[in-house]
Amino acid sequence: MQDWDQLVMALIGAGVAVYSGYLARTAWRQRQRWAAAGHALLGVCTVALPLLVALWRAGEK
Repeated sequence: MQDWDQLVMALIGAGVAVYSGYLARTAWRQRQRWAAAGHALLGVCTVALPLLVALWRAGEK
């Protein structure tokens, strides 16, 4: 990938993570615990999966 591709993917991922955090907070305040947990899990996976792939690829080199 090129550098600008990685930057765009990082910005989109950060946006999804922030919005998922916002949805988790609003669901938690509405006492919808399972929905809040699902939104939080989505936010964590959105950030963690690309990091794990980058670490795995860095270990191959």
